[in-house]
Amino acid sequence: MPTNKLSRKALTPALIFSSLVFFVSIILYRMIVANYRLSFPDFLLIVFLSLLSSGILHRLIEFSFTEKGVIARFREVKENVKIINEIAKHVLTEGELLQLKHLNRKENYIEVKYCDFLFREMIRLCQHKFVAETYTGAVWDMQNKHHNDSGNYNLKDYFQITEDGISYLKLLEDLEKIPEEINNNVF
Repeated sequence: MPTNKLSRKALTPALIFSSLVFFVSIILYRMIVANYRLSFPDFLLIVFLSLLSSGILHRLIEFSFTEKGVIARFREVKENVKIINEIAKHVLTEGELLQLKHLNRKENYIEVKYCDFLFREMIRLCQHKFVAETYTGAVWDMQNKHHNDSGNYNLKDYFQITEDGISYLKLLEDLEKIPEEINNNVF
């Protein structure tokens, strides 16, 4: 008889929940009729079945006791990781991300040509606190000096990447690796 994987997945929580209800019903019956007291193993079994029915134990990777307390690590859920990945990727536009990557380079000279898009990108990067002006008013000086100028200039004269900007680029780099790890079942 072929089994349907989806129906088995849907049936498992229902069976676990039914077991929990059945066990609690027996304990309640004993407590009412036979003046039974809830023992510690009964309590642990109720907690275990409750956790099992909630699905949390399916995501448990590590569970241990230490001097500092209990350590529990859980498997990341693919859907949540994908959502976080998409959100992080879309915080900046492609142009803003390009400017941030330019400012993260080790070279002291990043040659750019002024345009209104660049001006708006740099303002947004400052608002996100991914870059900072090298001096107060640098963004306005850049606009005033190069708005009608057709020549190139050094972007690093006006802006520098911040720790938040470096962390954001590192996050994007790490998020690029996650789909591979999910597909290879590293989690």
